Amino acid sequence: MNVGAVLMAGEFRFTFKAVDRVRADENRPARMNDVPLSIRTSKPSWKIRVIAFCLAGIAFAGGVSATTKAPKEPTTPTNWNGIWVIADSFMDKQDGTFLATPGRAGEDDEPAMSDPTLKDEYLTKHQALLKAEEAGTRIDDTGAACVPQGMPRFWHGPYAFEITQTPLQINIYQEWNEQTRRIYLDGRKHNPDADPTFNGHSVGHWQGRELLIDTGLIREDSGLGAGATHSDQIHITEKIKQVGANLLLVQMIVTDPKALAEPWVSEYRLRRKSGMEIEEYVCTENNRNITNTNAVSQSGIGSK
Repeated sequence: MNVGAVLMAGEFRFTFKAVDRVRADENRPARMNDVPLSIRTSKPSWKIRVIAFCLAGIAFAGGVSATTKAPKEPTTPTNWNGIWVIADSFMDKQDGTFLATPGRAGEDDEPAMSDPTLKDEYLTKHQALLKAEEAGTRIDDTGAACVPQGMPRFWHGPYAFEITQTPLQINIYQEWNEQTRRIYLDGRKHNPDADPTFNGHSVGHWQGRELLIDTGLIREDSGLGAGATHSDQIHITEKIKQVGANLLLVQMIVTDPKALAEPWVSEYRLRRKSGMEIEEYVCTENNRNITNTNAVSQSGIGSK
């Protein structure tokens, strides 16, 4: 309605009219343009005038009819935007001290943390690697060749994370090697035909104030850490919840029917750091552990 509101109820209706500022004489009938709201009815009533005026005012001021509801914008239950670091790490302390196992603290009502328990050929390979290291062979992590850690080691840090949150997507940027995880909240599923990547494909949804994440399609060479490897069947679930004003708890369960004898449960605490900024990190710049023509680094690790 462009100029007013019309309400049909029995035999009366009301419309907005232009106001002629002419005071009505009490001894003559009021004219239509004496007042902004004119009610026509076979049996005028002051109650009807009041009710009609209120309803019309609501409809006119709100721009929608009294029975129409404005669409609600999607919202998220909490705001995690900002810079985060592993709690109690050197990035958190900033004074040269840190805990031996930063960011890790179990809770009584949560599954106990564990180390990855390898099996079959993955166990045999890892045992051989550890034996060679004990014999003096230098064994480096793939990161020595500037290869991204990927999942599940993404949470190992060691530097800062930046969380950028929208209703339909959360991006988590890791300063080390400039990695970005994209967690889609728009209801999409994993694409089985997509190429595996270091951080995999992550989809999530909110359950109350907790974020549940499902990650698949992870490259086999992302590794589990300490030289341990996994298969192409690795699958990761995460639960992230806020346990303090500036503290997040990340609980992660890794399963791999080919490489792991049991689920690997771990957790990490992240602390938000007001005023901290992400810095540029270029791994290949001034890298002293460059690879040779055989794609092997000076300290003995392959880059592919």
